[in-house]
Amino acid sequence: MSKTPGLGGLGAKQPDGGKCSCCGGKCTDPIECTKMKGCGKCKKPQLHSALNCPHHTDFPIYDKQFCDQCFDYDHEFSDCPDRKDNFCQLCGHDHLKAKCPFKSGAKADNLSDEQINQFTRKHRQTYLENPARKKLTSSKPAMSSPTSSSQRQVASQNLPESPRNSQPGLPIIVKGSSAPIISEEDPIAARRKKWEEAEKLLPKRQVGQSPNVGGEKIKANFFEVKIDAKASLYRYAIILGELKKKDDDHSNDTAIVQDENDAITVRTKKDDKRKLRRETKCHLIGRLLEENEPHNQDYATDYDSVIISAGPLYNNSANELSQITETPHWLSSNPNQPNNRLIQSQVKFLGMVNAEGLAAHVKGGTYLQDIVNELKALNIVFWKEINSPNLSGGRVGNKFYPLDLITQRDEESKRSTSLYLIRNGFFSSMRPGVGSLLLNVNVVTSAFYSPINLQTWIEMCWGNQRPIPNKEFKSKLKDIRVTLDLHQESRIFVICNIGWEKVCNTTFPNKEKKEVKVSKYLEDTYDHPWKSKDWDAFCIKVGSEGRKIWYPATKLTIIDWQIVREKVDDAYSKEMLDKATKRPQQNKEYLPKAYSWLRLKSTNSHCSVFGITTTPQMVDLVAPKLKAPRLIFATKDNVPISNGSWNLKAHPQFAHRGVDFKTLIVINFSNEEVLPFIKHLLAKLVHYKLCNAKVSIKPPEESLKTPPSSDGPKEDYRETCRAIFEAALSEFGTSKSLIPFLLVILPSRDIRLYQELKNWADREAGILTVCVTFAKLKKIKDETLCANVCLKINFKLQGVSHRIEHSDFHGQGISGAKLNTMIVGADVTHPGQGIDHCPSMAAVVGTDDDVSSRYLGSARLQKGRQEFISDLTGMMRERVIAWYKTAIADPAKKKLQWNKKLPDHILFYRDGVSESQYGMVLHEEKPQILNGCEQAFAELKKSKGNGIALKDKWNPKLTLLVVTKRHRARFFPFNNCVAGIKGVDINLDSGTVVDTKVVTPNHQSFYLQSHHSELGTARSAHYVVIFNGNNYPLDVLQKITNNICYTSARATKAVSVCTPARYADLLCDRLRCYMYPALKGFYPPPPPDAPEEQSPKVSPRSSVSDSPEDPDNPRYIKEFEDDRHVWKGPVQPNDKQKNPWHPNLDKCMFYL
Repeated sequence: MSKTPGLGGLGAKQPDGGKCSCCGGKCTDPIECTKMKGCGKCKKPQLHSALNCPHHTDFPIYDKQFCDQCFDYDHEFSDCPDRKDNFCQLCGHDHLKAKCPFKSGAKADNLSDEQINQFTRKHRQTYLENPARKKLTSSKPAMSSPTSSSQRQVASQNLPESPRNSQPGLPIIVKGSSAPIISEEDPIAARRKKWEEAEKLLPKRQVGQSPNVGGEKIKANFFEVKIDAKASLYRYAIILGELKKKDDDHSNDTAIVQDENDAITVRTKKDDKRKLRRETKCHLIGRLLEENEPHNQDYATDYDSVIISAGPLYNNSANELSQITETPHWLSSNPNQPNNRLIQSQVKFLGMVNAEGLAAHVKGGTYLQDIVNELKALNIVFWKEINSPNLSGGRVGNKFYPLDLITQRDEESKRSTSLYLIRNGFFSSMRPGVGSLLLNVNVVTSAFYSPINLQTWIEMCWGNQRPIPNKEFKSKLKDIRVTLDLHQESRIFVICNIGWEKVCNTTFPNKEKKEVKVSKYLEDTYDHPWKSKDWDAFCIKVGSEGRKIWYPATKLTIIDWQIVREKVDDAYSKEMLDKATKRPQQNKEYLPKAYSWLRLKSTNSHCSVFGITTTPQMVDLVAPKLKAPRLIFATKDNVPISNGSWNLKAHPQFAHRGVDFKTLIVINFSNEEVLPFIKHLLAKLVHYKLCNAKVSIKPPEESLKTPPSSDGPKEDYRETCRAIFEAALSEFGTSKSLIPFLLVILPSRDIRLYQELKNWADREAGILTVCVTFAKLKKIKDETLCANVCLKINFKLQGVSHRIEHSDFHGQGISGAKLNTMIVGADVTHPGQGIDHCPSMAAVVGTDDDVSSRYLGSARLQKGRQEFISDLTGMMRERVIAWYKTAIADPAKKKLQWNKKLPDHILFYRDGVSESQYGMVLHEEKPQILNGCEQAFAELKKSKGNGIALKDKWNPKLTLLVVTKRHRARFFPFNNCVAGIKGVDINLDSGTVVDTKVVTPNHQSFYLQSHHSELGTARSAHYVVIFNGNNYPLDVLQKITNNICYTSARATKAVSVCTPARYADLLCDRLRCYMYPALKGFYPPPPPDAPEEQSPKVSPRSSVSDSPEDPDNPRYIKEFEDDRHVWKGPVQPNDKQKNPWHPNLDKCMFYL
């Protein structure tokens, strides 16, 4: 039997010509066949059962198992939707309990560890929870599946103990694989391994040129890098030795050790593992290299864990893989310093950088599967000076901020008044291109914490507010590094939390378990002139959650160059935007400031000794321009498009009018007279034929409403708003179900008021709302502004503004895709830093027919900060059902066969995925998309009157792409011009496509600038094909995607990211409105299983069960799903309603 790779490394073809016998030969891959069933031990479909498996006597370990029915890793046999037989009530596998092999010769209550660990995960847990039954003798599984040599763990405990009297540079040879391994008991690492395997299955770029011919010559912010295929680049890992010391309040020995991924950490005897600060690592590695000077001076290090050298670093240090070279060094260069000690560090040879493989990879030869580590080595070479401890400036990840870019005088004046400092810098990263390696360099603008006194910072941020909400504080300041200004040499700490009381009222238990005041302890410990302001200051906990170390905020200073991870306030956002906005030529002229740091300018660049040559000229390439599609309104006239936008002035009727309304109901919170402007808007609605001239305005006279005050407690603001909205609506005396939509006039761009209005209208009232600020309303006579407001009203009432003319792609469906194609977008949004026990939110939008470009939505909560979508199956089921309901409601389709009422194709755009997660989408989400279709079809089969027989099949073809704008590629006009001049320094035209040179050589991908950008430098969207079941050629996908960008209903212009991805992003924004109190940390109070010392409140959550928590489905998800304050709406017609909004809004795009 021949084998072929399948998703996640699965796959087995049938012996008889690739046909699947279980379904009559209708499929060629049994793994995709839902009827397939086979052996749950060896994954051999339909050849034998697990009970008589000739290959294995044991099932795989519980966290490595797959479903006995369909071989999916995401569920077990008892939960399989395709399961036909009963499962064993003891072990959970595919056999009856009477035939269970684990009962043979043993009582069910006294099985061995090896037997228990072969149960399915759920049944193993159930078995262990029974107090009458035997517990495992150890926390780790006693048996494990066999591993290859390349999977064996290379960890510090496997290395020989370092000789205490060894000399620098003395090699010790340790044989074995150098590859990092995944622990058998680590399900997260195991899952990531599956993603890596899945990424290998992505569609490959066809060898040859782009399918597009001709185009405009442009430049890109990439620099060509050539590497000698015969270059000898040696890679070493730095292993810092034990650092024994006494902690401030613990006597545990602490060791700095290296984990399996070469990350340097600190581990105590209690196995309290924590990351070592970069400053400490940098110092220790500097000491190592100073006292053990490499014999080869041509090296570069990241001062974190890796050294790259052009030849052996030390003599005889690279004779064998994993060879250890002893490099002992002192903690301090001062021999008289107290507590100075010798550290027995080591350097381990990891192998050679695959220069030949890199050269072949970009030439379209054999693709490297693990190219990330090879590129990382080159990044270290280019960053030799940037990584140096002597850098004048800051660095964060792959961004660096030279000090000479900062105007010191301006920054000094801002430090005393600003929470954040806005600074420019550069991003750089090695990339594989088509035909060459590339160094991508871009200008970046970031916000950094002002390096000022912590008490001052807190007072500027929160004013006199006391207490500061715990979660809100942690979202801004948790893990921020500070210095303690009580030592001669400032000691560095990491902020953990804030106290509920002032310093003078905060206590902690001493060694005798007696409560001691922090102020008393500090007075007794430090010879320092304490002042009353120190005792009235905020009390800050530093260190870890388990160690209560308190200091006054007045004695802590924020360390410089710490980047802000969360979204900054509007004032700082505007400053960032102003500083970041550079026209194309301005950006081109700014980039050379990075050249000297990256050694792009120097003719004798240190890169040459590594076999690397560079050029300071940006890459030039030829980029084709796609034509804009023809737009059709009700009059069927051709609308002229210029620079990606169009004007509605000459086309007064939209393609399809939405729901009729007889009254325009207005709620005015602006405290201004608005009636004249409302009358003008109504006249325009009549002009666009969205309503008739008899529509009345309600109230007919000015009626000013007082907006909710935000001065009170944040916890009460939602209820305050709700009461005001309900009172305002009650004055109209109209049932909510009879109100088509509300026009709400806001006093200003008040984000909080807007969020609460949408939360109330969507989840509770079930009413569509259109919000306009008074400042915008005053300009309603502006043709474009008024048209955009009318667009919003029309699409919220289920209307359609325009369609794309089909003559350019006759016989095809919407946007040039194949006929009967559902277009889908999906995205995930996450809670911010420091917000724990809070779920992420996933959104899916999908068209409900083949012509209207109306995207209806689904939403779910899932595990916090989990990137893949957990219930994509359920949301896709809803989208398919919605498509079918739209079809049966259409008189033209009512009498058609059932298969004409379902989509034949699915075109899916997944937003918000990083480059390292392509395999995740293929492995975790592609099966869910198809499973959602299957579940919807099974549900339709059960409904009478649909005419679908049990034997009928429906298998839509899927094409799945990832889209992102969070990349650093920028494209510029080829010719130079006067920088910064409007109308002269301009961006490339809309429709520009880049699919050569700077795209990855092993993926089908392209950049598309679909929009026209007036400000700054345009950012193209990047599209990568993950799965192409429809077999679209790449140029066809480019045209379809470009056409879809013209179907947005929010404005009269093409959008920068294709419409479904943008809509999914907007739905995520709406979900954040609902969850705002939780995302900002003031709702709910800490859960009972993780109380905070500063919170006196009782959690509103239900009592916590004693049963173990599923790590993939934490308890807090269900708690939030049932919480009416932030998610669950008051109207739930049935148990299947999982979306948070009112069912009245299910059939419209309320979220735009």
